[in-house]
Amino acid sequence: MRRKFQIYILFLPLFISVMWAVFGLNRITAKHEYLITKYYRFESLTEEPIVQEFIPTYDYLEKLELFIANIYPETDGVIMLQISDQDGKTVFKKNYAASQIPTGEFFPYKIGKDVIRGNVYKIYLSYIGETVDGPQIMVSEVKKNLLETGNMYVSDELSEYNMAITYYYKESRAF
Repeated sequence: MRRKFQIYILFLPLFISVMWAVFGLNRITAKHEYLITKYYRFESLTEEPIVQEFIPTYDYLEKLELFIANIYPETDGVIMLQISDQDGKTVFKKNYAASQIPTGEFFPYKIGKDVIRGNVYKIYLSYIGETVDGPQIMVSEVKKNLLETGNMYVSDELSEYNMAITYYYKESRAF
């Protein structure tokens, strides 16, 4: 009886890891420190995209969360979100009616794409519509960002800030 118990104990970690992988419990979330203090501000969205580099730490980007403040949610403008790989190939692109983006909260943008861990990707975020008091993206000082979040560019100029962003990853392979 004691020997049988020892065998079960030996295989318990293996069993748990297989169950974790098979039943989708391997969802990983990497969160950005978007503290509401002196470390954040808002950047206006315009037709010229704000570009945020990032380096995925897993193989599948499930979604991103961004904080967009849309002071006038009834506007007819369009917010465009695009992700390109390091070769400039578009891997995701979608337009969102500005009126459909909740204001004053983090909003999930479903991506659902395979990415290559360790490669540089770029997020392009822009807005077409009335730009006076138009939508703005929350950004925070570079020193408060995750390691995977790279440089941000506004009007092709390197910024001292990065998008306040949450990455949701999921392992694409069970084994």
